[in-house]
Amino acid sequence: SFDIDIIKGGLPMMGEMKATIDVKELGVNQTEVTFTMNFTSKPAFMAGMMKGMMGKMFHKLLVGLKYYMETGGLVDKNNIKGIMKKYNSLDEKESFNASMAA
Repeated sequence: SFDIDIIKGGLPMMGEMKATIDVKELGVNQTEVTFTMNFTSKPAFMAGMMKGMMGKMFHKLLVGLKYYMETGGLVDKNNIKGIMKKYNSLDEKESFNASMAA
């Protein structure tokens, strides 16, 4: 696992941010990645809106990580939409490699 502390960020209305990424081996070719983030916002009610935006952004990050680890293919702003579409069509424990071989 590792921690990320953002003390001075460039996002408006955002204060301090702290994120923790944990990686846990579940078995052969199975890994659980957990992303936890805490932050402050000014005004405080902005936290709810930011939570939704950040959740979507980090979901894409984790899908991109899965794609890279399983295929070795790079992920960027030009191909993330297609990767997300392919991810949404995968079965629960299916890998990108397995789906591409079929």
